[in-house]
Amino acid sequence: MLLLMPSALPQAEDPTPYTPDSDWLVYVLISQSSVRTYVGIARDMRRRLAQHNGLLRGGANSTRAGRPWDLGATYGPYSSRGQAQVAEARLKKCSGTARLELCASALESPT
Repeated sequence: MLLLMPSALPQAEDPTPYTPDSDWLVYVLISQSSVRTYVGIARDMRRRLAQHNGLLRGGANSTRAGRPWDLGATYGPYSSRGQAQVAEARLKKCSGTARLELCASALESPT
């Protein structure tokens, strides 16, 4: 079992500290090794980024090839997982670095 000291975790911008009743965030990761982005949702951004980078168990299979990842942007907070998933789906329709610029109205439009 790999134990990490808090200072050993990636230092991503963490707009809201995690608590069990934290709101959900939509995030965009940028690969340091390739020209790729990844969109996901999480309550605890530090933990999720560590998972994507292989420091903790539980990262998405599709992010293995792009390691290491940096946090490019976060959007939210959203009060429910469902709201975050809707925003995530809208953001995934954007491509590449447009995801960092929010695709302007992608998360605000009701369609």
